[in-house]
Amino acid sequence: PLLIAKDYGLKRDQKYLLREISFTLKTMEILSVIGQRGAGKGLFIKSLLGLHRGTLIGSLEKVGNQRLGLVSKDYPCIEHFSIFLN
Repeated sequence: PLLIAKDYGLKRDQKYLLREISFTLKTMEILSVIGQRGAGKGLFIKSLLGLHRGTLIGSLEKVGNQRLGLVSKDYPCIEHFSIFLN
């Protein structure tokens, strides 16, 4: 596996924004996140990339020396990142 999440979540100001997310992402698999507008898809992806504000709950294990990336139709660049990091 490349990425393992178990009971993963995000909490901010004593409120759960994400909770009880569990999955295993294996080599050559692609993770797609779908859902209704406002369901927390973007927040989930940003939390995986470390671009969150809040307290992470549960466990998230990156196996090996893998890097995570984001391809978004709405945000071509993350404003506080350098061109290299984007």
